[in-house]
Amino acid sequence: MNRINRRVLPCLALLVLSCEVFAASEDSIWSSEVEVGAVYSTGNTDESNFKFRGEAIRNGELYVNTFKLDVLNSTTDDQKTAQKNYGVYQLDRKLSEIASIFGRVAYEDDKFSGYDYQVDLTAGYSRQFITSDIHKLKGSVGLGYRQSEIETGGSEDELIIRLAADYVWKVSENATFKQSLSAQIGDFATISRSETSLTADVLNNIALKLALYIKNTSEVPAGRDKTDTETAVTLLYKF
Repeated sequence: MNRINRRVLPCLALLVLSCEVFAASEDSIWSSEVEVGAVYSTGNTDESNFKFRGEAIRNGELYVNTFKLDVLNSTTDDQKTAQKNYGVYQLDRKLSEIASIFGRVAYEDDKFSGYDYQVDLTAGYSRQFITSDIHKLKGSVGLGYRQSEIETGGSEDELIIRLAADYVWKVSENATFKQSLSAQIGDFATISRSETSLTADVLNNIALKLALYIKNTSEVPAGRDKTDTETAVTLLYKF
């Protein structure tokens, strides 16, 4: 914990402080969404699953602040089968209508990954390649640092290259398809993430979302799987 306090928390504090200083001097537009899914079953097997995801974006004239939180908890017969918390903060400085530079920090605590935690800091450049009303495509590249604290002791500290792409397809007035891909390439491991989702509006601010999440880690602690998948059906509220 001392290591993460010395190395990571000062950087995180600097990012948050810069966010407030830069954003305070300009008009901003907030947009947020929250999604929740829960399943409970009793009988021969007692099982509960809870999924929460929140996203808030503060879009100003020059700066964009993005906050994301993803929580998953699953229990079968009073035994935890999944417990994950994943948070991201990103600050973008607009260079033009289609390009920006950014700073990003992400923290993950996954009880079943073999790591106590993983945290990464990156800075880089992003650009919109397609900006039509129906299709949008954004790509980014960055350099940074990742720290992975191993559950059995020790840590992996490494420089990383981060590549990411986000695609949005407005299928109809009420349906939206999204595909997000990212890869963090480091000396110890490459971590790849994929999020595929289809959202259908059911009321003014409420939608039904079907999503598939995949995370692959090229090198993992002994006894752990390299690939985690998650399929979720949630209600999405936009405000």
